[in-house]
Amino acid sequence: MELTIENVSKTYSNGVRALDGVSLSIPTGMFGLLGPNGSGKTTLMRTIATLQDSDGGRAQLGDIDVLKDKEFLSHLAALKGITNTGERKDVVEALLHRTNLWNIRKQKLGSFSGGTKQRFGIAQALLGNPQLIIVDEPTAGLDPEERNRFLNLLSEIGENVIVILSTHIVDDVAQVCSRMAIIKEGRVLRTGEPEDAIAEIRGKVWRKVIDKSELPAYESEHDVISTRLRSGRTLLHVFADGRPDPSFDGADPDLKDVYFITLSRENGADAASGPPRARAGGEGTGPSDAGSGSSGGGAGSPGGSGNGGGTREASSVFPPNAHVSASARDTSDDGARR
Repeated sequence: MELTIENVSKTYSNGVRALDGVSLSIPTGMFGLLGPNGSGKTTLMRTIATLQDSDGGRAQLGDIDVLKDKEFLSHLAALKGITNTGERKDVVEALLHRTNLWNIRKQKLGSFSGGTKQRFGIAQALLGNPQLIIVDEPTAGLDPEERNRFLNLLSEIGENVIVILSTHIVDDVAQVCSRMAIIKEGRVLRTGEPEDAIAEIRGKVWRKVIDKSELPAYESEHDVISTRLRSGRTLLHVFADGRPDPSFDGADPDLKDVYFITLSRENGADAASGPPRARAGGEGTGPSDAGSGSSGGGAGSPGGSGNGGGTREASSVFPPNAHVSASARDTSDDGARR
């Protein structure tokens, strides 16, 4: 099974172009969709999940064009159900065990922690054996233990179905995704395997610790891709074919370096081509976007309550041979988050 997305576009009524001819091929397995806040990730996920219309393009899952056939699929989804009591009991028990919820199955849902609610949302999404599962910022707000448990669960599910993990947290993609795409302002900047992307920059990333006051001079002289304040001093990473000077040490590159280099190249291209395009909500695109800690989206809790404030569970369930379960953040203003 493969999801093929071709030239999907979306412009909101306020003039924000959230998607600009997005094309992707997503095979079975974990696929990471990386991008800063306001890059179009949520708009793309909601469009694939048929929670909103696109202006053009197609999304093919097997024999189904998801963007055209959604009304028919919604009708079929409404008719589909597990009505046999014994079968339903077996399915529910299996899902509770799979998502590590069996021991707390008698607790009230309102007492669940954020991570437990996320796992319950995945259990809901797995009803009906979907071929495509979409999760939008699912680990935001989770503690390290819950985050690890949740990513392991997604990775296990991704052995048999397509799982799209939409996030701005680079470490999540590095941990579990075999393929990825980086998106900014509705455009796909690069796709491929994370390890291949890291290999491309190996031997070209350099590190140095400097005083914070020295940073402007280094930014003017070098291709600085990221900075981090540590104990009052600044650790910077620089991209260069050779060692910038003897004071720099070689750095072992990771996916964060790939992410920042990709965004910095795009920022440079934008600066050369003129004023930036309108973006939703004025969210930043700097290195801080790769960290954790935005308000929740993800699997959410039943009845429409996600882990973070102002979120709502949204799902679209299609028949078994063209089955989508989606968890995407809703918004009262389509232009407020892309």
